Amino acid sequence: MHQTRSPAHAFTLAKPAPIPCTRRWGRGPWFLAAALAFGTLVTFSPVWNCGFVNYDDDTYVTQNPHLFAGLTANSFAWAWTTTRAANWHPLTWLSLLLDAQLYGREPRGYHLTNLLLHVANSLLLFAVLRRMTGAAGRSALVAALFAVHPLHVESVAWVAERKDVLSTLLGLLALFAYVRYTEAPGLWRYLLVALGLVLSLLAKPMLVTLPCLLLVLDFWPLRRWAAGDKSLLGDKNAGAPSFSLGWLLLEKAPLLVLSAASSAATLWAQREGGAVKSLAQLPLSGRLANAAVSYLEYLRQMVLPVNLAAFYPHAGSELAPGYLWASILLLLTATILVLLCRRRVPYLTVGWLWYLGTLVPAIGLVQVGSQARADRYTYFPLVGIFLMLTWGVADLAVRWRRQRLAACAAALLLAYCMTASLLQVHNWQDSVTLWSPALEVTSESFVTHNNL
Repeated sequence: MHQTRSPAHAFTLAKPAPIPCTRRWGRGPWFLAAALAFGTLVTFSPVWNCGFVNYDDDTYVTQNPHLFAGLTANSFAWAWTTTRAANWHPLTWLSLLLDAQLYGREPRGYHLTNLLLHVANSLLLFAVLRRMTGAAGRSALVAALFAVHPLHVESVAWVAERKDVLSTLLGLLALFAYVRYTEAPGLWRYLLVALGLVLSLLAKPMLVTLPCLLLVLDFWPLRRWAAGDKSLLGDKNAGAPSFSLGWLLLEKAPLLVLSAASSAATLWAQREGGAVKSLAQLPLSGRLANAAVSYLEYLRQMVLPVNLAAFYPHAGSELAPGYLWASILLLLTATILVLLCRRRVPYLTVGWLWYLGTLVPAIGLVQVGSQARADRYTYFPLVGIFLMLTWGVADLAVRWRRQRLAACAAALLLAYCMTASLLQVHNWQDSVTLWSPALEVTSESFVTHNNL
C-alpha cells in the first residue's frame, strides 16, 4: 500500500527510499567517464595559449592590486568584504587569490584551473544523473553535450568567469548530496545539501533556484511525490516511498531561506557597484520582452551555435512586437505541452522546468549591466534541454528499433560540437581575436567597438 511520509520523519528514516540505480560502477561507466574527461580536455586544449582579455579580466586579475599582495589574512578578509566588480562572491576571490599565489601574472595557470573545474563539472554531472536515473549511456551523453557545447566556451575560456565553473561545481556537489539524502534520509545528509548550496552561492548566486530544481527532481527521476497528488503525477511512482507536496515544500524551506539571503546580498552588492538598471533606465516592459526573446535565442544558439559574441547589446523596448508576441506564444505553448505530457514522459517536464527555472536569475528581470543575454548564462540551464533531447531521442530509438542509428547521430553531434568549440576557444586568445569577430555580429554595440 502506498505510504506518505513527512520530512520530519525523513531526517530519521531507518529504511532508505529505493533509487533506480546501481551504486557500483562497472567497467562501462568508468570508460564513459574517462572518455568524457579526455574529450573535454582535447576540446579545450587551446586555452593553454589564451591570455587575459580586456573584458573584466583587468578588474578581476591584471589590474587588481589585492590579488598580487599575496594570500594573507588581509587579502582573506578583503575577499569576504569587497563588492569589487559589483558582486559579492568571496569564494571566487579566494580561488583567484590562490591562483595568483601559485602562478603570479602568468595566464596559463588561471586557464588551467578553469579547465580542470569544467572537467570536474562534466564528470560530476554524469555521476549525478547516473545515480538518479541508473542510465549510464544517456547520462554520459547529457554530460558530454554539457562539456563540449560551444555556448559553454565563454564560461571556461574567460578567466573572469571563474565564478561560473566554481559555483556550478559546488552546486552539483549539493545536488549529489541531495540524491544521497533521498536514498537514506538523515539530518547530516541534509546539512551537506545546505552546505553545498551555501558554498555555491558564495562563488556566484546563479543557483539560487536550486531548491526549486530539487523539488522538480523529486517529481522525476527521484519519484518522491505522493501518489495522492494525481493531478500532477498520476500513479507512475506507485509502490515507492513518497511525500506529499506540502511536506516536500517544507523540506526545501531552509534551502529557500539561504537562497533568499544570497539574493538580498547580491542585490545590495550590485547596487553598491552601480550595476543595477533602474526602471527609468529600462522599463519593465523592455525587461519582460528581452526575457521572452532570450529564452528562445538561447535555444536557437544551442541548435545552431554560430555568430557567438562576448557581448549582445540590449534592444530595450525596441524589439519588434511581432517577434515578441511570437516568442511569448511559443514559450507558453511549449510549457503547456510538457505539462500535459508529464505522466507519459516526465523527463520533458523536468528538463523544460530545469531550463526555465535556472535561467531566471540571469534573464534580466533585474537588469545588471547593459547586455541582453550572454553565452555564460546557459552553462547550467541548458542541462535541462540536453536531458530532454537525450531521453526523448533514446526512447524513440528504442521504440523504432533504431538504437545504432541514434548512437551514430549522437557521435556526429558530439564531433560537431567539439569542432565548433575548438574554433570558438581560439577567439579567446587575446582581446583582438575576441572583439574582431564580435564586431561582425554586434556592429551596433558601443561596448564591442570600445573594447576593440
